[in-house]
Parts: sequence; structure tokens; C-alpha cells
Amino acid sequence: MKSKIKPILDSQLSWLDWTPEDSHKMLRQMRGETKVKKKLSLALVLALAICLLAATALAVTLWKNYYDQIARNEGEIGYFDSWSGEKRAEFVLAMQSEGLVFDQEQIEKLKSGEVSDADKARIATDLILDKYPGMREDTITAISILEAEKGILPTWSMEDKAAYTQMLVKTNTLGYDEEMYWLPGEKDIPLQQAVEIANEAIKAEFEESEETLKALTLYTEVRSYADQKDERTWFVYYMKEGASVYEAPSEYSVWINSQTGEVLSVSSPARQVGAENNYPEPIVQMWQEAIEAYYSAQPYTLESLVRLKAEWTDRMEELKQHTPHWSGFRKVIKNAVEQDIRLPEEGAIALDVAWEKAEAAVLALPGWNAEKLAMFGRYAEVYYHSKEVGKPVYHLFFSQKQPFWPEFAGVAGENIGETYYKPLYDLFGGDFLDTPRYVAVRLDAKTGELTEAPLVGMHTKHGAMPDELELIQ
Repeated sequence: MKSKIKPILDSQLSWLDWTPEDSHKMLRQMRGETKVKKKLSLALVLALAICLLAATALAVTLWKNYYDQIARNEGEIGYFDSWSGEKRAEFVLAMQSEGLVFDQEQIEKLKSGEVSDADKARIATDLILDKYPGMREDTITAISILEAEKGILPTWSMEDKAAYTQMLVKTNTLGYDEEMYWLPGEKDIPLQQAVEIANEAIKAEFEESEETLKALTLYTEVRSYADQKDERTWFVYYMKEGASVYEAPSEYSVWINSQTGEVLSVSSPARQVGAENNYPEPIVQMWQEAIEAYYSAQPYTLESLVRLKAEWTDRMEELKQHTPHWSGFRKVIKNAVEQDIRLPEEGAIALDVAWEKAEAAVLALPGWNAEKLAMFGRYAEVYYHSKEVGKPVYHLFFSQKQPFWPEFAGVAGENIGETYYKPLYDLFGGDFLDTPRYVAVRLDAKTGELTEAPLVGMHTKHGAMPDELELIQ
């Protein structure tokens, strides 16, 4: 089977100092959540629209109506390549009405009632592709057109970035955890103060000079996540002159609480990548294999975890000797190789009996029923001698399903949001923060009795949940 993880490894492997947030971002990509946006509730959309209205009043005069139109269609119909010829023609005509120049003969054909829908689709698509060289039909999107006209998003003015966020709110296409851009408000520290705080943090952390910072290109943004709109931050970062934000790491990055001025993070991604480029190629390859082996093995059976432990215990020791960032990254796979995971021993109840007891325990929880539990898969089954409870246990985990699980076979990534995640969230209140990520049940391996109440793991606003298997102890 073609690996679904390799693209994630290619983009994430440079950050070997792995954090829970890195894992969260990886899982978002694996679920398809970076493309299929989980839309916000209507109440939250209205609240955000009110918050943004005053902040973007100046920017909207520079905003084109056809930006909103394509975004709205994406939310209601899908991406451009799925539109009818009539919808594509309407979009091109809207672009022309706001000043874009197209071949007039082709425009007249789009207006004509004598052209078939298929011909309208072809003509409209060709006109857009001629206008924006390098695009393909399947890459015609709101953001690709915006970036073709305005340059890449990080280079936009703060007004345009805020207007972009307002567009997503108005068209109900803002994802629940998507980044939002704001103009600084009354409660936010001003731009100049944010830059001064960032510069002082960089100079203190890296002994950098003011002259060097002045020679770099400065970028500033006020950001939040859609589900954390009150937790806004200034993001101040520097790039080498002429370097593309999409193609090169920043020289310095500083995150600042936008209201208090507290420095939340200061780093030098360029220095970090430079250091990691010195890793021997066999070690880098081993990292790739380790991550892929761990994630592609999901959902985990007793046999697969024991096999993973046997195959990777010695190799993990080798990685620890070569990579200084092992302590941060090892959480990703440590429980597969460092815990006392084993096959069930004599006297243990049968595994299928243990799962039946685990299911009954979850269904006995307040608010749970068979419909909700059916939306969760059997993520992992583990047998070990627990130091915490002093006896052999089965530890069984029900988890939100992943796109590479057998249950998702044949389901296109762009459909998972509507076919799985939206119904899942609706069952628990309509928002991912209301929805458990997993439920862990631990049983006495000999009697089948619960060693404690089932643990329901919820998402949090302040970072990713720990990996389920970190509960093993």
C-alpha cells in the first residue's frame, strides 16, 4: 500500500526536537484536516464576524467581491474543479466586472445561452489558467488566486490578512482550528512595542546585534486559532533579505502574548535546521523509518506492538546516541519500545472477553451510548505488568479513527471531514473540543475488573493531548 505518511515525514522531519504540538499537527495532516475544514458553529461565526467587522473596515475597500464568491462556493459546493460550467462562468464574469481583462470573444460565449455547460466549464477554466500561469484546474482556489494577485500570504499587509480571515468567517469556510489574522485592537500592545520586545528577546537569547536585525526582513502578525480567538499572539519573525517564507526557515521567530507582552517563545529555526543537516544520512533515514513504523502500525494489536518493540528497541538506542534532541522526540514512540509490553500470560482472561468488558464500562459512562462508541475504533490493546496498580493488566484504548485505518479504506481524504468528523462532532455537541479523542480502560488481567474508572481524553485549547500510549504505567 502506498505510504500516506511519507509527505508528512518530509515536511516534519527537520524538527527532531519533537513536541506534543508537532504530533498534533502531524495528526491533523494525516486526518486530512488541513484541507477539509471543520466549519465553526453559526453562533461562533456571527460572534467572530462582529469582532472582525471594526478591525477590517479599512481593508475591505481593497478586497474583491470575487474572493468572497469563490470562498463561498468552496464552502457550499466544493473546490473549483467540481463546479458546473454555469458556476465557473458566473465566477469569471464576476472577475471581469471588477476589472480583470479576459478575451472578449470567449467572454461573449460564456454569456451566450447557446453554449453547453461542458463548454462553459472549459472556456471559464482556460480563461483563469491563462490569467494565472502555473495554476492547474485542481489548484484554482480562493487562496491560490489571492496569492497570485497579492503575493504569498506572509507578505500581505496586516489589513489584507485580517480581511482574509473576515472572508473565511463570512463564507463559513473557517476551520475550527485554523489560524486567524487580526489587526491589533485596544487590548493589544502596539506594533512597535511588539517589535521592540521581540528584538530584546532575540538579542538576549542569541547575542544578536541590532545592526544584523536591521539587515533582515521583518514580518509581523497578530494571530489566534479560531477555537482560541481570545488567546491572541504577536508573531514577529525575521527572514534573510530575498528569502521566501515558504521555502526557507526564518532567522528568528518570536511569539508574544498580544495583551501582556510576555514572550512565549523565541527561536532561530535557521540555526536549528543548520544543525540538524549535520546528522548522518543513515540516522535521518532511521528517523523516517521509525516514525512511519509507529504511525502506519495503527490501530495496534498485541502482536503488532510486541513486534514493534522487538524490531525497534536496539535501533532506538542507536538513535539516542546520535541525536541530541532525542529527549523531546522520543515521546512519539517510547511506549512501543520502553514499556513492559508483552503477550498475555497464563491465567489472563481472553482478549475478546477483555474488550467486551471494556465496551460495557464505556457504555456505563454518563452520556455515552452505542451510537457514540461506534464512532470510535479499537486503537490499541496492551498487556503489561503495571507498576502503578501492582498486577498484570489489559489496557484497552478506543480512539477517533485515522484516515489510514481499515475502516477508512476507499474513503477519499477530502471526504473524511463530512463523512466521519462532522457526524462525530455532532454527536458530542458539534465541536471538536466537546468530543473525546480517546477512552482508555484498564482491567485486572486475571479477573477482568476495572482497576479505576475509564479515562476519557479530551482535546484541550492549550496544545495537543499526550499520546494515548503515554498512559501506560
